[in-house]
Amino acid sequence: MELSRCRICQSQISEIISFGKMPIANAFVEQSLQNEYRFNLIAGYCTSCYMFQLLEQPNPDQMFHESYPFFTGLSMTMKKHFVEMSKNHIPDEIVNNKDSFIIEIGCNDGTFLQNVMDKKIKHLGVDPSKNVVEKAQEKGINAIAEFYSAEISRTIDEKYGKAIRIFASNVICHIPDMHDFFQGIKNNLSPEGEFIFEEPYLLSMLKKTSYDQLYDEHVYMFSLMSIQKIADMYDLILVDAIAQDTHGGSMRYVLKHESTGQKLSQQGLNLLDEERKYELDKLQTYQTFAMNCESRKQEFVTLLNTLKLQNKVIGGYAATSKSTTVLNYCGIDKNLITFISDSTPEKIGTVAPGSHIPIISHEEMRAMKPDYLVLFAWNHEKEIMEKEHLLTQQGMKWIKFVPEVGLINEK
Repeated sequence: MELSRCRICQSQISEIISFGKMPIANAFVEQSLQNEYRFNLIAGYCTSCYMFQLLEQPNPDQMFHESYPFFTGLSMTMKKHFVEMSKNHIPDEIVNNKDSFIIEIGCNDGTFLQNVMDKKIKHLGVDPSKNVVEKAQEKGINAIAEFYSAEISRTIDEKYGKAIRIFASNVICHIPDMHDFFQGIKNNLSPEGEFIFEEPYLLSMLKKTSYDQLYDEHVYMFSLMSIQKIADMYDLILVDAIAQDTHGGSMRYVLKHESTGQKLSQQGLNLLDEERKYELDKLQTYQTFAMNCESRKQEFVTLLNTLKLQNKVIGGYAATSKSTTVLNYCGIDKNLITFISDSTPEKIGTVAPGSHIPIISHEEMRAMKPDYLVLFAWNHEKEIMEKEHLLTQQGMKWIKFVPEVGLINEK
């Protein structure tokens, strides 16, 4: 059911753009389905609390389950990123205090918590997808397969006590009921503790027209403005914000209890100023984004059709969640993109949601020697270009669609 009111403050919401009927982004299946589940991917904006959000979202059980096909540990970039995150936000006084307790919400395969476990800190990972939690448990990480909620937070509090740090990466934007979630944070966070989370950043998406950031799991795109609004409802306060390069442009937010009296850092104040200058609080900004999305769509489809008329073999690189939005919004199928190559064993041999483009291994792709590859994992461009430099040397060209449509290695 589509919303007409904001999920956060219940104000009337303004519809910005419809991407059409969309399948579950990670619903990779072994064969084309006639009755594939679809929902309306429509984004809206609330002028009262500044929250950019989806008007409709599938049931969470349809997205996060025992066969969730994403493992953080497959990315060297994210491994390094989480080492840095643990160093910067877990000081020695926490490491040296035997009573310290750390929670990670959406722990996936335990890639971040590995750093916490190595420091011998009491910890708990919470993630709804059973298969990734089992991967974490195999490493010796303390993790449970549950959706984090206010109810689960009370169980955690009774068993472990308050947490000095609560971490989450690329997961808070997945949770439709922010009120239940923030009540849980308020329950679990110690009086002096910090809630540190990072998510794809709204302003970055608008600047790059990276509309592929919008899919079933990403029910919200946050800004400092919107985070301040929801935090204030639960006596929490934004004390810092740190821009990140991950996931095509993310923001790390640091929240504390309002009772600490701490103010927003100068760095955070500067970022807030930038949001105001870009007019993130104005409806017109989002209407411009919608027009830019339509322009990028037309440019991308035109480029692919032009290359296809030249009998070029076009493939895709990385069967990402984000690619589901691009392929279905642009109406692209295997007549335009012959295959998508990926390194996730669970995806190889399946077809992409909605478009039904076959997913093959990177090894099979290299043997095929395509003329062009669409870089769906554009946020990992540097890592992929280094890994696949031989393909480029052999004359294979890379197609990008963010922040513009064109060729990456165009001479």
